[in-house]
Amino acid sequence: RWSNSGSATVWSAADNLDIITNDGDFPTGIGILKKNLYIFKRYSIHRITYTGGDPIIETTPIILGTGCASSKTIKNVNIPEVGEALIFVTQDKRTVAFTGHSEGLFNLSDIVSISNGVSPIAMSDINAAQIAVSRAVVFPNNFWYICFMPMTTGQTTNNYAFVFDYLNKGWW
Repeated sequence: RWSNSGSATVWSAADNLDIITNDGDFPTGIGILKKNLYIFKRYSIHRITYTGGDPIIETTPIILGTGCASSKTIKNVNIPEVGEALIFVTQDKRTVAFTGHSEGLFNLSDIVSISNGVSPIAMSDINAAQIAVSRAVVFPNNFWYICFMPMTTGQTTNNYAFVFDYLNKGWW
């Protein structure tokens, strides 16, 4: 829903938007990137555009097949080679960066997606049934995206964290 133009306190029942895709999925989060509003679903990303006409709002599917599992993992970062991006965790246990267009989706978690024999956990160990409770924070001065996740089957609390250094492209 959105407020009436010129009045942030008047919310009309008619001023709403359904984001309908062929997957019948529901929204899992929102993000603002480069002055655009994006709606995330589990398996898609849509840009919302104010047209000023009829319809007043237009939805454009940008990415189909990949979306966000937890709204609290969507974070704005400034990756030196790419610029402003949204980093988030997907439903299929990946961490990705999104730059706002269909070719702008980068898998960041290849290096930690499978066990390396050293670390006791890998992205593949995420408890998929509880992935929606994942949380992330960003430390921009250190270039760190830190995501807290429930690991292993049966775990319902965020008992591990992955740290992605988006300056040096390292994980720990």
